[in-house]
Amino acid sequence: MKIFSTALASLIIAFCLTGSAAVLTILYLAFSNDAEEFKATGLFDSVFFSSSVNERNNLDATFGINSQLNLFIIFMALFIFSFITILIFRALTRYKENLKSSTRE
Repeated sequence: MKIFSTALASLIIAFCLTGSAAVLTILYLAFSNDAEEFKATGLFDSVFFSSSVNERNNLDATFGINSQLNLFIIFMALFIFSFITILIFRALTRYKENLKSSTRE
């Protein structure tokens, strides 16, 4: 059951970090260029932001996911990293408790 809770916590962490990274990258791309017409990608080419002038001289802004595979790879890397980190933390906590209990006796 602990593996399930660890996997669930890692899943939530990876989802939040991937979503936050994607949104922050899109915001960075939107405000990092002064040109009226441009297209930029970021976060290992997984998200994009493009800006163009339409026929009524208004600015059209488009953003979204450019590569789902790259975004999934980032998600899986964060999931594996957080899963291993939580497992190591739990093992070290158990080891610390064992050391405390063995010194008391």
